[in-house]
Amino acid sequence: FPTRPEAEAERQVQEAQWLQRDTGARAAMTRLNDDQLHEAEAVFRDLGLAKLTYLFVPEYHGGYPAASDTAFGDWCRAARSFAVDWHLHGYHHLEDAAPAAGGVGDFLKRRLLTAGEGEFIALDASAQKRKLEAGRESFRACLGADPVGFVAPAWLFNADLAPALKRLGFR
Repeated sequence: FPTRPEAEAERQVQEAQWLQRDTGARAAMTRLNDDQLHEAEAVFRDLGLAKLTYLFVPEYHGGYPAASDTAFGDWCRAARSFAVDWHLHGYHHLEDAAPAAGGVGDFLKRRLLTAGEGEFIALDASAQKRKLEAGRESFRACLGADPVGFVAPAWLFNADLAPALKRLGFR
């Protein structure tokens, strides 16, 4: 049987895992879930975590424009007891490609398996470049810096993404 401190540490880890699973990447995307952001950060502090990666979405699902939300920008730039590596994570985090991109079967898989959030999987190089540039501008406006890196929404992308990221200086 675990001792009381071990049981408490296990409970905090489980709570952090629940918060991560429940809020997903949105833990740093949008003001949509303010209460969960504050809860998650309290758990991270309590666990003594030294460094985290937050994923930033400029206009989550076409709403919540981060660049014009002063309070959200203040929250993003706030001092924390842990370091944060901020990554750009798409632009809308929502796929807007037509079924023809990859065929109907692929389109249905993307819609059903990712809730339509595979934003970069069906975009051509030109569309990816536009979204990356616009995302970086929103990121700069909100955080006053460039993103450390890029993570595609739903972790889905096509062969055009890596060259676009390299050309634009992302890692």
